[in-house]
Amino acid sequence: MPVPIAVIVCEGNIETIVHISDALDRKVPVIIIKGSGKAADLVSDYLDNPFALQTNFGTLLGIGFDKNMYDLVTKYLQRIGQNRHLVGVFDLDRDDPLMLSSIAGETIVRSWYMGNISQEITNDNNQINQQNKNVSSLALTFLFRNIINPTKETVYQLLEEFKQLSMPYALNGKYLGPTSLPLYYYVGLRLLEEMGLIQECGPVLLFAALKANRCDYVKVLLDQGVVFDINYLPELYDKVVSCQHCVLEKDCPHLNSVLKQIKKEQRSFEHIKNGENTDGSMIETLSYTVANSAKVLCRKLLDYDVEEFRTDRPSFDDSLSDILLWAVLANRKELANIYWLNGKDQLMTGLVCSAVLRKLSNDAKHLKEQILANDLMEHSKLFEQRCVHMMDEMSKENINQAIELMDTESVVMGILSSPLHFAYEHHLYEIIAHICAQKNVSRRWYNSLPPNLRPFLKSAIQEPLRFVTAPFTKYVANSIFLFIMVIMFSGFLMTSINRKYDYRFYTHLSTYFIYVWSIGDVVEEITSFFGGLDTRHLSCRKPFSRTKRFLRNFWNVADMLSYIFLIAGIAVRELSNDETLNNARRMFGFSLIFMYLRCLKVFLVDRTMGPTLIMIKEMVKDLLVFMFIAVFVMLSVGIYYLANLCPDRQLDWNEEGTVVTLWNVFVFPYWQLNGELYKEYIYGTEELPCVNYQLDRSVPIVAAIYVLFSNILLTNLVIAEFSYTFEKVQDNAGKLWSFEMYTIIHDYKWRIPSPINLVFAVPRLVYFSRNCKKTKVSEEQKDNKLKKYREDYQKSAALSITNSGLGVN
Repeated sequence: MPVPIAVIVCEGNIETIVHISDALDRKVPVIIIKGSGKAADLVSDYLDNPFALQTNFGTLLGIGFDKNMYDLVTKYLQRIGQNRHLVGVFDLDRDDPLMLSSIAGETIVRSWYMGNISQEITNDNNQINQQNKNVSSLALTFLFRNIINPTKETVYQLLEEFKQLSMPYALNGKYLGPTSLPLYYYVGLRLLEEMGLIQECGPVLLFAALKANRCDYVKVLLDQGVVFDINYLPELYDKVVSCQHCVLEKDCPHLNSVLKQIKKEQRSFEHIKNGENTDGSMIETLSYTVANSAKVLCRKLLDYDVEEFRTDRPSFDDSLSDILLWAVLANRKELANIYWLNGKDQLMTGLVCSAVLRKLSNDAKHLKEQILANDLMEHSKLFEQRCVHMMDEMSKENINQAIELMDTESVVMGILSSPLHFAYEHHLYEIIAHICAQKNVSRRWYNSLPPNLRPFLKSAIQEPLRFVTAPFTKYVANSIFLFIMVIMFSGFLMTSINRKYDYRFYTHLSTYFIYVWSIGDVVEEITSFFGGLDTRHLSCRKPFSRTKRFLRNFWNVADMLSYIFLIAGIAVRELSNDETLNNARRMFGFSLIFMYLRCLKVFLVDRTMGPTLIMIKEMVKDLLVFMFIAVFVMLSVGIYYLANLCPDRQLDWNEEGTVVTLWNVFVFPYWQLNGELYKEYIYGTEELPCVNYQLDRSVPIVAAIYVLFSNILLTNLVIAEFSYTFEKVQDNAGKLWSFEMYTIIHDYKWRIPSPINLVFAVPRLVYFSRNCKKTKVSEEQKDNKLKKYREDYQKSAALSITNSGLGVN
């Protein structure tokens, strides 16, 4: 390959201009140092504006030249202008000194595409000596050298030295260009290609390109089939991902588990590098350990059970996944995109990357690293948008395969899941609301039966098993039983709660139906909490994560409260000796309130009423925040009222009326908040039911300020919150409703309406225990053609959106 050479021009005279012209005619690149003066500035100014030559000629080269000399210089400058693409300009006043090597490298690389310089120079050797006998140049002397042809041993030695290079400025985007790495990196790449050693020695160059964030070289090496050497992974994490200037130093939480694993084996690793231990298996073991630690970190970030994680020795696809995970953790956007495109299962992989980046963003926000948090969140949304655009492309090409792909399970970064289920677990609303996901959900809802009501009902005769097991059928049946339960419970509460009425048939029937239905429904809810009777062996999230998700669901909280009060009411009714059973009646009453709230969930599947119920649910959260603030205000004002209107009140829990007095602390301010002012007590027209009642003139003033504050400020504050929530839900009504719909369908995939489920309790338990012992069907047992088609299908969609500029930062 040719020797990389360039002519660097600093200051100079007319002979310098002639030299530049001759060098460019032979395709030798020239670097002009603009700002050094004289010929260098004249050439750079001419390239920027040829019409400024007359003005700059005398200024830069002096006035002692005639017209013939001016015409000669103009002629050479025109020849220079014809080879403008071989000229690089470095501005002393504006450019950073570190950019000089980048500019020189770019210019040299461009010159190599203009022909075989060495051959041209060899053929014209004698002619050059004749034409330039009066021009002395060190650069032209190097043009007579032959091409480079080193031995393999020399190449290996140079590569080992190259691995130890440090380029601290390479990560600064201000200095990046196509040849920001040292020029001999490009020379080495071309040399390895010519010698046929690119597969064998390419991993060293790939490792250097990854460290320096050189995406262009990474693309070239991956296109030529270069595979990353897993043995470099510990060093890649240790040198690039660790926070060099982190205020938390060794306690940086983002990559703590990976870096700890590196440090754990660092001593033996350093011995290997220093030649004290030549056993290559130790490097390999450390590399696999670090790769697995990164996957474990990924599972921890996403709250998956780490104990489930198992891995075999990495393959080529694992190496791509390991580097992708490294790029995501290091927030290397372009590198992450490159490895995402070159890997497999792009849809599932993109969703995992988005979820990991979102979790890292939240962690950074908690650490008050707002800039980092925003950058990570932007990267997360970028991956999510790529997945959305991918689904758009796939639906255009083959909608049926796109729908099936939503349920296709795969292992990505140690997590076994399907795109739709993973999006549901991590609240990726854009994915759930996409047409592909919705069509998949619709198929599940009707169990692949016709979605229209009349054909669906006809299928009860044609395909009774599929009709009965359809989530829609079970949902309707469960709703019917729920309404029957609520009606019977209401009658039971109003008429027959006392045990002396047990002899009545209605009371007897109501009591046993309520008890049996409650047992069956509690069984289904507990099963739902633990993930249902799903035998696909998908990765399970941690119990704390499942509990947190369960409690954040408004309908689950309503279910749980209804069960608690119902069980408490049953216990009081059956065990209490009180004949009035007032406490049991209260417990049953509270349970019935939440039962009626649960009835609203039945209408959540309706596309019109569903968003309205979601809106009410979100507004309840705003109301709870408002009440939390209002409690402190009401408590302070209520205490002031009673302290001044009823002074010297002794609080004795055995004294009659004490509880009432304490309750009045909240009662007066609360009703004042709702319009009942209690002026008769405040102004003394009526006395409070206390012994030492007295009129206090400051109480009306405090009451006036409180009413003004609560009714104008606090009330309007909660109204503003409601308005904001309304607009937010209205803008995202389709996404939120789609998410709730998937929640119901996922639940009713295995749920059986209570109390029918009690009949099938034993068979379901046996079936579940048997399936738990079975292993998941391996990927090799699947249709290899279909699997290969889906991989190509996803990769084609990913490349399509990248080429069209969608999902690109």
